[in-house]
Amino acid sequence: MWAQVLGHHEGSIGLDDNFFHLGGDSLTSLRVVSAARIYGIELSVRDAFTAPTLRQLASTPGALAA
Repeated sequence: MWAQVLGHHEGSIGLDDNFFHLGGDSLTSLRVVSAARIYGIELSVRDAFTAPTLRQLASTPGALAA
């Protein structure tokens, strides 16, 4: 989802890459939250700011699909 939203090639983003260092911002974090919901993953924009890497985000309470 990050790659799609940020315009990167799929597979080019690692677990420890920072969303904001890759070009993400508050608006693109909203797009990630919306895309995640399609897959049953409940994330918030706040999650993106407090857990800016995929590794950190995976440990947030809503990161597991329902």
